[in-house]
Amino acid sequence: MPRRPHYNHPVQFFSPPSASTAVASSCADCRSLWVFRTLRSAQPHRARPEDLERRLLRPGTGAERRAWESAEQSLRSGARSSSPRALGTGKTLTHSSVICSNPPPPSPPLSPCPTRAGKAGSGGKVGGQADPVIPWGVAIRSQHRKVVWRRPGLRSNLDSSGGFQKPIHGHALLLLLLLAGGAETFHICAFNTQRLTLNKVAREPVLDTLVRILARCDITVLQEVVDSTGSAIPLLLRELNRFDDSGPYSFLSSLLLGRGTYKEKYVYIYRSHKTQVLDSYVYDDQDDLFAREPFVCRFSLPSKVLPSLALVPLHTTPKAVEMELNALYHVFLDASQRWQSEDVILLGDFNADCASLTKKHLDDLVLRTQAGFHWAIPDGVDTTVRASTHCAYDRIVLHGEHLQSLLRGAAAFNFPRSFGLTEEEALNISDHYPVEVELSCAVHGAQPLSLATLLLSLLLLLSPQLGLVS
Repeated sequence: MPRRPHYNHPVQFFSPPSASTAVASSCADCRSLWVFRTLRSAQPHRARPEDLERRLLRPGTGAERRAWESAEQSLRSGARSSSPRALGTGKTLTHSSVICSNPPPPSPPLSPCPTRAGKAGSGGKVGGQADPVIPWGVAIRSQHRKVVWRRPGLRSNLDSSGGFQKPIHGHALLLLLLLAGGAETFHICAFNTQRLTLNKVAREPVLDTLVRILARCDITVLQEVVDSTGSAIPLLLRELNRFDDSGPYSFLSSLLLGRGTYKEKYVYIYRSHKTQVLDSYVYDDQDDLFAREPFVCRFSLPSKVLPSLALVPLHTTPKAVEMELNALYHVFLDASQRWQSEDVILLGDFNADCASLTKKHLDDLVLRTQAGFHWAIPDGVDTTVRASTHCAYDRIVLHGEHLQSLLRGAAAFNFPRSFGLTEEEALNISDHYPVEVELSCAVHGAQPLSLATLLLSLLLLLSPQLGLVS
């Protein structure tokens, strides 16, 4: 069964036709509506020129006029059109639509449209007002979700009554896109998957939810992977790479670690087009301080400020939390000396709260008393799924000035609430929330925007309200 499409990633944008190529109508007020229909079923949310059919609609009379009005009403209401033929494509397609409207008017200006000069109810004006013009933008309507997608960072172009305000100026919108494209964020996550086995991954509801969680992160460190067959992670990765186009993903796994018969793996799952494994090793725990010694890994980062980063995961045993967390400081020293870097992230299920570690013992940890460590997931954050518990077991700790300067946010991801799962359904996935940090990283080759550019962008955005641009 094909997976439902994932819409967390932006759609490629396409410019409307220029005046030289567009078929201009005899009016200045009319705007052409361009309808892009995706023809690919595997990735309907990502439109490419070779996958699209393009039709030019001009508001006039008859079927074309009705198609224009139907598209306007559909965009205003946010509902999915029941008949794709109403958009004038001539085909009935079931996948998502990307609609671009209100392209720049043809030059030179033409005479006012005679069809808009009529009385109310005659098809020219409604309620004595001119027909609203859809602002230039992009919307997605999906067969799975009745949503309208707009560019992130732009406020709605609807006024309080539901009507459209003035269209966004094209030059200001272009600068906004440049601002949005000048930088990106990098997500690093840690997730205790609660005894992840092949049988667990093979259950479709569990697999679907795990894939949706992993697709949010650029690097995820999985803990409590107890699969002895070696097949659970490849199966999970296969479905993750099929889920959307945010990959490709790769993984790096430790051997089974632990004392006695119960053993676990640390598994890194990462987007291989954004980061690469530079080095890795299992910490040499000569004194047997850890039940599961850390599997330390060094990754590349898409950042000129911080080109590489060391990750030190740990899943402590509840019987020796304080001893293992104090020993984790020595793992940090080992990794920083090995790679000559102060920028290290310590992360995982530390069991650092509630009955496993009291507040006094938490404050006495070396990772708390030693300067330079920032606990990004603070005390008091609930990282547990059960409503009966409220414990900050899972943590992410950052060390290094460069690394901490990139930090933009940290949180526990409440996946049951985000995905509409009951507590029972969520516990089939895990009894822990994933924890994550968001780092600001410059895109390779992208130049930072100057202060003058930022001020110019702000001026162009405010110019209609200030009356500086007619």
